[in-house]
Amino acid sequence: MTTLIVLVVVAVLAGIFGWLTLLPSATPSSLSGVPVGAAAPEFVLPIYGGGGKGVIDVHTLRGHPVLINFWSESCPPCRAEMPFLERTYVQAHGAFALVTQLTPRTMQQGLASVGIPFP
Repeated sequence: MTTLIVLVVVAVLAGIFGWLTLLPSATPSSLSGVPVGAAAPEFVLPIYGGGGKGVIDVHTLRGHPVLINFWSESCPPCRAEMPFLERTYVQAHGAFALVTQLTPRTMQQGLASVGIPFP
C-alpha cells in the first residue's frame, strides 16, 4: 500500500512538473540582455564597405530591417549560417542592411572561404 501511494505521488509530481515546463513563458527574453521586440540600443559603427565612408548611426536605420551579425571565419556555426543569410539577402533584393564588425578584407576572405559572393 505504501509503495502505491509513493508511486501515485511521484506520478502526480512528474505530471505537474511536465505541465509547468510546457507552459509558454509570459514574455520571451533575450540572452544578451535586450528584451525581444525592444529597440536596439543606440550605437555608431564605422563604415568600411559598399563605397561608404564615415560612420553609421543605428538610429538612422530605425524603421528599416537591420541584421547585426557578429561573425568569425573560425566559428563553425557562423560559417554554416552564411549561405542562409546570403540566400535571404538575395530573396529580399537587398531590402535589409547587414551590419557586421569585420573589416572588408576580413569579411571578403571569410566569405570567400565559404563560397559566398556577398556584395
